[in-house]
Amino acid sequence: MRVVGICSVRFVAFALSAIYGALSANNSLTGNKVLIVLPSITKKSNFSKFISQLQDRDYDVSIKANTDSDLKLLERGKLEYNHVIFLCPTCRRYGKGIDQMDISRFVKAGGNMVFSMGPSFSPLNDNISSEFGLSFQNLALVDHINYYNDTKAENPNLSSSSRNTIFTDNMYNTDHILTHFSQDSKKAQIFYNGIPHTIKRKSPLIANILSAPFSTYTIPESKISAHSNSESLASDSLSGSNAKLVTTIQARNNARAVFIGSPDMLSNDFFSINKKSQIYSNEHFSQDLTKWAFQETGVLKADNLHHHKKGETEQLPRYRIKDTITYGLDISIYDGGKWKPYKANDVQLEIRMIDPYIRTNLDPSVSKNSKTATTFSKEFMLPDKYGTFKFVVNYKRTGISSLLVENIIPIEPLRHDQFPRFLTQAYPYYTSSLLLLSGFVIICYMFIFSSKFNQTPSTQASSSSPSSKGKSHSGKKDKSN
Repeated sequence: MRVVGICSVRFVAFALSAIYGALSANNSLTGNKVLIVLPSITKKSNFSKFISQLQDRDYDVSIKANTDSDLKLLERGKLEYNHVIFLCPTCRRYGKGIDQMDISRFVKAGGNMVFSMGPSFSPLNDNISSEFGLSFQNLALVDHINYYNDTKAENPNLSSSSRNTIFTDNMYNTDHILTHFSQDSKKAQIFYNGIPHTIKRKSPLIANILSAPFSTYTIPESKISAHSNSESLASDSLSGSNAKLVTTIQARNNARAVFIGSPDMLSNDFFSINKKSQIYSNEHFSQDLTKWAFQETGVLKADNLHHHKKGETEQLPRYRIKDTITYGLDISIYDGGKWKPYKANDVQLEIRMIDPYIRTNLDPSVSKNSKTATTFSKEFMLPDKYGTFKFVVNYKRTGISSLLVENIIPIEPLRHDQFPRFLTQAYPYYTSSLLLLSGFVIICYMFIFSSKFNQTPSTQASSSSPSSKGKSHSGKKDKSN
């Protein structure tokens, strides 16, 4: 009786813990452990609103200084944290010697990262950004049109007029990354006080999502003057949209990294900017940015892969050449903690044997198996080529995780009794054979039944002329004489 009571208590405790875990689970598909690295623990008060934003989404947030000896990203190849946020642009070291290769290994292991640069960035941070294909410039952004000008002192913590605190609405790729701004009819302004960067190499894995306005340019930090309209430009000066502010990177394993050139844009002061004449939304911007970086949005999955011959439902392990088959799969997208049907008309299927023999678009339709997925399918004829083929759906789009679905299906030739009796392309050969046979039969018939061909040798001798006989007798008499 006592054992039963203990077991029941343990079961109730386990059930309650499971329910609590389900209720408190955050929306990230990769985990809820977040590490924020600061130059000093005391600096966390500058980012308290940003930290609260993460905690409100049920993230387990740890804050460490860059000099903390316990700072580790990987332990024996396993992730110590699911997500890391670096807000330490001037730091010259992390932990016990974490370098750009350790950061790269962290991302390759599936970790997500938000990395902030800023003025006077350290060589270590420069190497880390360069490892991801970005080049930050230690130059200040200046704008004499789109800059912060708080004449009414609505934000006392900021300078009332600072031409290097700019605002911009040049946003790109907002459909799956900046979802708040793609749905809002009014385009909000983002405040930024930091440095620009450029993308060193073109890559489908790198996407710029925020750039400077057309009137912005860069100058050396030492030559900034809040009230001067004539600053000398640097030789490597950037202007307008060439000055990138925020760039996202999605690795081949779908791990995500975000690089920004301004830790201030995540600070309390920039979250609190509020003017009635404009819409400023650094808070919404940072929320959308971290949701995407931590894989709360824009994640695809494929289910219910199926293929069968036309008019059948059974999935066969192999098919024959020129069979008409139906191939399809269900695709869902994760957004806001829910799986939803993915809407697109550019999902392609390739049938390959070294080179693609068939490349065709899959048609979307309502899934019969799930309310949270869209079925993409196509009916087509297999190639007139036998061998081992690979059926590939390799879907890559900016802002969403890449989807790779592969399965190997052999395509066999026809058996000897499955070939057609007569081939159209062989009709000339059939005709010549019949003509040859017909000619042979006609000649044989004529030889056998014709009276001219049917004469015996004796009949031919008797039909010889008398003059020829006389000549032969006279020849005999001459010989006897």
